[in-house]
Amino acid sequence: MCTHPQIEQQITFFYTHNLHISTEFSEQMLGLKLWLDQGTCRIYTVSGSGYLEFCCMTIIKSHVPFLLSIYQSEARDLCNHQ
Repeated sequence: MCTHPQIEQQITFFYTHNLHISTEFSEQMLGLKLWLDQGTCRIYTVSGSGYLEFCCMTIIKSHVPFLLSIYQSEARDLCNHQ
C-alpha cells in the first residue's frame, strides 16, 4: 500500500478575460484577501495554506478554458512502484 504525502500548500489558477471584474468579484462578493498583486495576475488567500490566482487571459496564447491546481508537499517519492 502506498502512503500519500500530506499536502501542505495548494494554489489554483483561473484565467479571465477581465481581471478587473474578477478582482471585484473576488474581493467584494467572496471577501477574499489579496496576498500578491503581480500586475496581470492576482493571488488571494483562501485559507492558511490555500490560494486562488486569477490571471488575465491575454497572457495565455490558448483561448480554451483552463484550470490548473498545484500542490506542495515536503515529502518525496514515498511510493516505490516497481
